[in-house]
Amino acid sequence: MKTRISIVVDCSVLLKAHLPDEEGHRKAQNLMRDYTQGTVMLHAPSLITYEIINACLVISKMARLQRETARELMDEILDIELVREDTDALKERIFDLAV
Repeated sequence: MKTRISIVVDCSVLLKAHLPDEEGHRKAQNLMRDYTQGTVMLHAPSLITYEIINACLVISKMARLQRETARELMDEILDIELVREDTDALKERIFDLAV
């Protein structure tokens, strides 16, 4: 059995993998390649679902992608198997780290 590395991602990383004009696109694609090969397990705060929906909506409104293409991108990203982490129990730690 392969050892899988756990990586915490945010919405911007997932979007960068799909948007070639974004800085960091190649690194994000490499991460997604590792994910599809099963060497990486992706974790994210549970809020990521809403962030992805909002980001794809903004991409559509900015006319970077057509509405239907942005919706397809949203569906594709939301289909990624992410371990969604509840951050309520970590709120104090998150605040302390952010300070």
